[in-house]
Amino acid sequence: MLAFNTIRDRFEGITEAHKRTFGWIFQTSPPLLNPTAEDDDEQRPASFTTWLTDQSGIYWINGKAASGKSTLMKYIVSHPDTARLLRSWAGNTPESTGNLRVASFFFWASGTKEQRSQAGLLRSILYELLIQDPELVPTVFPEQWSTLYSRSLGFRFNWDNGNGMPSSSVFLDQKFSWPLSQLERALRTLVSQDEIPLKICLFVDGLDEYEGDDGEIATLFAQITEGNDRIKCCVSSRPHTAFINAFSSIPSLRLQDLTYPDIQQYVSDKLEADARMRQLAINFPHDVRDLIKEIVSSASGVFLWVRLVVASLLRGLGNDDGIEDLQARLRVLPKDLESLYRHMLLRVDEVYEQEASRIFLIVGMATSPRWDDWAGVIPLTALALHFAVEDHPSLALTAPMQFIDQNTIISRSRAIISKLATRCGGLLEAQTVNKRVGYDRAAVGFMHRTVKHFLQRPENQTFLHGRAAAKTTGGSGLFFPEFAILKSMVLALKAQAGPIHTVNNHADALLNVGILHARRVESLSPDATPPPGQVNAIIDELIKTAYHWIKLCSTSRPIFHPGCTRYTIAVECGLYRYLRYLLQQDNIIRNRDLEKAGKRSLLSLAILCRTGYERYRNPRVIESLVEYGADPEEALHFVTDYLLEKGYEATPDDDPDGDGKEELLAASRSLLLRVLPLQHKPAQVPELSFLRRCPGDWEEVIHVAESIRYTATRKKRWVGLRGVLRGRRWLG
Repeated sequence: MLAFNTIRDRFEGITEAHKRTFGWIFQTSPPLLNPTAEDDDEQRPASFTTWLTDQSGIYWINGKAASGKSTLMKYIVSHPDTARLLRSWAGNTPESTGNLRVASFFFWASGTKEQRSQAGLLRSILYELLIQDPELVPTVFPEQWSTLYSRSLGFRFNWDNGNGMPSSSVFLDQKFSWPLSQLERALRTLVSQDEIPLKICLFVDGLDEYEGDDGEIATLFAQITEGNDRIKCCVSSRPHTAFINAFSSIPSLRLQDLTYPDIQQYVSDKLEADARMRQLAINFPHDVRDLIKEIVSSASGVFLWVRLVVASLLRGLGNDDGIEDLQARLRVLPKDLESLYRHMLLRVDEVYEQEASRIFLIVGMATSPRWDDWAGVIPLTALALHFAVEDHPSLALTAPMQFIDQNTIISRSRAIISKLATRCGGLLEAQTVNKRVGYDRAAVGFMHRTVKHFLQRPENQTFLHGRAAAKTTGGSGLFFPEFAILKSMVLALKAQAGPIHTVNNHADALLNVGILHARRVESLSPDATPPPGQVNAIIDELIKTAYHWIKLCSTSRPIFHPGCTRYTIAVECGLYRYLRYLLQQDNIIRNRDLEKAGKRSLLSLAILCRTGYERYRNPRVIESLVEYGADPEEALHFVTDYLLEKGYEATPDDDPDGDGKEELLAASRSLLLRVLPLQHKPAQVPELSFLRRCPGDWEEVIHVAESIRYTATRKKRWVGLRGVLRGRRWLG
């Protein structure tokens, strides 16, 4: 389907604009510059209202990190004046939407693949536009529509449009693959079609959070709008060089130059809401005014710095600080964000150091995508974070289903949310609780991505891990956030209660997050990993708990079904260490009853994986199966095809750091070393000797695979190997 689960998460997670701020964006004349802004004609803002009502092309909102760009973009998208002013551009009456269509997308570097990619951008925009004009679906997606229509002839769909055609809502719910080129073509078609001539305005936040090249995403919007008065785009980003070059001649504004009054309003409102500050303002009116002025002038337009500083002053007021204490507190705080983050880390109370460090590591692990992730990363809920932080090694194994009542769930969720302020200096925050999101489901994340980037620097990770493990006794003395999250998913699944329709999707998400972190635990170095016995026991408990939900309701993954076993889940999820543990307990590979039952062998399941699951195939799973008796000839065929299919001449988009490439190289080389001796005498295999003697880079391992395939496909003898494996020939 075009839509994806996290399509609205970033928008909803952005802080709402403080009352009586950002109103200047809808002023007819450009707002006045801040007193500290550079007053030159090139930096004076272009009128946003003029662009909305009369102009096409691109409007660029740029600003420093944490200056409030996303909050402003959310304010613009949500404000009724935006649509009202756009109607003039679209040629509609002020009261009628007519042919005007508005869509938005908020990039998020810490989110899922869809939230940070061009494909996710286009899918979201197309979905938002087509849901308003579903009759255009056959025009925009003719191939997929034709496929759906063919399926519909078998009466596999319900009709609700009364004309013998599948409804557009049915189409939008179908699962198709979405190549980027097809999505780009679909958007061009939607803009240019004349069935319903549309005037489209897009709002796209965070171009600098796009996972690819800055110039690439800037070019996309230039191409979309160039010479086309049917579509225009308002975009926001930090002023990276590529964006400055691409957008230098278009209407724009620099946010930090315009927010002085907004910051002043925010500081005054927050401080004056405190009774102790109101009393200080009566006793020391000039000093309080000077304090507020000093905060605003020191902010340099960075809203996030102001939020953290105000929070620190409010904590001081809670300690009965006087005006001189507050002034001293303000002046000791660093004026740049990173120094402020470091200051706040170092100032955590010693009693809370270990717990705070663990919370930071857990939240960071939960929100950091990796090249081979099983599912898109999603922030932990407050309840899941509570379970991850609490150090009860055996609770995940011993707790029964629904071991905790709803009142206790809410109480513990509220407690961990409170700890974010007292332990973590306000650098973490929970999603706003409302009628739709309760305390237990409130997502926890970093207050800004700059916090995450700061904490994920190697030196800061070392610092946090050192503190997290400082009071650990027994074992390696290390803290493993991956393992903490894995245990928390077991407990969160067991805590689920209520009608199936209300917990089904959430339980499914918890199961996928559990598998994701089980895979991460298994990817740890053998000399720096939790005790294997504990890991295997927790994965066992996760699968046993999952069975409870698999039997009651469907899941988003076809591998989880009532007939699945621990073995099939281990193979299809790539959990090779857990698989070895299972095979040590009961080696079912040579079990003839399995074959008689008509089920696929584990090796076949590992090699011929389900469509869409190719990236989770793990050579180490194949190696484990061969070690316990699977057919080495079939495994050798797989590894040569797998290596050559991967290619890896260049680093793939989803593996920017090259970690996946190195892991696949090591795993594939290890598999070749495992398989070849089972087929040949070592003295007859110079390639085997080479692999043992030299680690080999990717090209050398590929060369071995090509040699094997070359000789096998032509039914010749191996060059230095046997040409026929156990009397059976390769397909060729």
